[in-house]
Amino acid sequence: LWRKSVFLLHEKFIDWAKSVGYEPLGSESLSRIDYCFDYDLSEIDFDEDCFVSRSRKDSKYREDRKVQTFTFGKGNVVLRVYDKIAEIKQQSEKAWFYELWGGLIEDVWRIEWQVRKETLRDNGIKTFNDLSNRLGDLLKYLSEEHDTLRQPNGDSNRSRWPLHPLWKDLQENVKFINQEEN
Repeated sequence: LWRKSVFLLHEKFIDWAKSVGYEPLGSESLSRIDYCFDYDLSEIDFDEDCFVSRSRKDSKYREDRKVQTFTFGKGNVVLRVYDKIAEIKQQSEKAWFYELWGGLIEDVWRIEWQVRKETLRDNGIKTFNDLSNRLGDLLKYLSEEHDTLRQPNGDSNRSRWPLHPLWKDLQENVKFINQEEN
């Protein structure tokens, strides 16, 4: 999944099923996707107030007074920005990520969206094919309209604060993900 892509894995599974005589009864449907970007961040120079989100709920998790997770939203769209190294050490034990990150074993933060069926449908995504064609558009919406990370500048309107360099980089990376031509 991590080395090849969900799309190749899906294709291989369908090919395997056909090779053993199975036929699909209908097209698949997606009820949730999780998409993430990992960053090497030696310093966290933002807090929960630097995020501008359409979500009304948020939370922050800390250990030993050090932030480990920012969460925005509940339900259809959830954004999590968290210390992936702490998560690996405390919960998942997915040490194979270290190799994927070129040997990094500290300072990796994950920006992750969890998107459920209603928002997927609102963005024209029902099947893997739809996801393949529209993933970039969905991520563009999430990173530009639904959630942003800003740098305070004294303006009372946080949405007018300049984008944080991390978020600028995230938006640049989203541009490389397939987007439909309009």
